[in-house]
Amino acid sequence: ETWPEAIRAYRKVIELNPKAVGALNNLGTLYYDQGNLDQAATYYEAALAALGTTGATIPPVTGTTGTTGTI
Repeated sequence: ETWPEAIRAYRKVIELNPKAVGALNNLGTLYYDQGNLDQAATYYEAALAALGTTGATIPPVTGTTGTTGTI
């Protein structure tokens, strides 16, 4: 599995730029895909909070299970 490596990479991006919307959102999706919904919610909420300061957008959420939704 590459999840641990991806998680470390996204956390490094967030360490360098705490408002990195894409990294926050993607980290949330990694946790969601692992079934860790509390951690996923934490990072999705952080991504939404960062949106207000960056003007960036988040695409619809798509898990590896094929489910799609919006935040």
